[in-house]
Amino acid sequence: MNRHPFAILLCAAALSSCIKSDDNDPGESVILDKYHTTRSFEVPVEGDGTVSQVIYHRTDGDREVLATTDVPLTIQVPAWITDVRSGENDEYIEVVKLARAPDGFFPGTYVKDGNSVLMFEDSRFGDFDYNDLVLYVRHSVAGNNKTSAARITIYVKPIAMGSGSLIAFGWEDGNGEHMLTDDVRRDYFGGRAGFINTDARFDMTEPIEVADDGSGNEVRQGYTVFRDRALMERARSQDPVSDLIVGGYIKYDPVPTTCSSASNDTKMIKWFIKVGGNKFFVAAIDKSAPAGTFPYGLAIANVAYHACERTPVWEAYPGFRSWIETGAPLNWSNDRARNKCYEKHVNYARW
Repeated sequence: MNRHPFAILLCAAALSSCIKSDDNDPGESVILDKYHTTRSFEVPVEGDGTVSQVIYHRTDGDREVLATTDVPLTIQVPAWITDVRSGENDEYIEVVKLARAPDGFFPGTYVKDGNSVLMFEDSRFGDFDYNDLVLYVRHSVAGNNKTSAARITIYVKPIAMGSGSLIAFGWEDGNGEHMLTDDVRRDYFGGRAGFINTDARFDMTEPIEVADDGSGNEVRQGYTVFRDRALMERARSQDPVSDLIVGGYIKYDPVPTTCSSASNDTKMIKWFIKVGGNKFFVAAIDKSAPAGTFPYGLAIANVAYHACERTPVWEAYPGFRSWIETGAPLNWSNDRARNKCYEKHVNYARW
């Protein structure tokens, strides 16, 4: 099947923004607004000493605090949500006025958080299952209304890896590049070989294969590694082990940055991977790529399960292709074909 030559995904910026790729990259890449899954939202602030808190109510019943502020603030919210109330829908944004500031909050300051599921392809000629690298990431920006100085704290939770390539991962802001790891398999997945949390053959009823590693402790089923026999037996008995591969998150030291309270976060945080000398950003494609080209990676603003190995993302998420072609802010990530997505041993619990 013919494949388009794609470039990267970057969670940010406008059509006119260009990012120069590495020397091995065929050309410049352009970041497209239509590939963002968030939109700007101005947090209402009364100016009467109360603190505004923005809460995202997810479809899975969980809640995420997106911002806490007593100064005017622009944040990013899922693009498809138009319901801003204390509401009745399954998914909505709620703005709460707090008469008393939360512990640790200081007047004249703000904290805004952005959570995304990042899904990457590692090749221009891939199978577009977008599971070569899957990470759950959070960035937390803290600042005040007196200065543009702010601090960004990055959190990463590894989810899956379906690539045999050496992949580095990081982000950019106005101050340049920030590498988080030069080897995601080593640092995020414990150096485990093979595909991790991507294999469609994984099933609780399949026979168990014991790896001949000489220790007698490592047990494998499909490509998923069970750390010991007790965990394997729990899985066989259908007892979910949500943190089998994916455990806790990795928190990085805060990084100084320049950001006003009105800044658009998607222009400030630019996630990328590096593969074979090429640098692939979220939400960007080659400048010369035709319309309808898929980006190299996805930054999804809510919890989203990745496609099984060698399952094109448009089969796992039927609304994906329409989103790519029209740019409509459709919540395609809430409408998945469950038999084509990997959902076992993936932990999207709150940070």
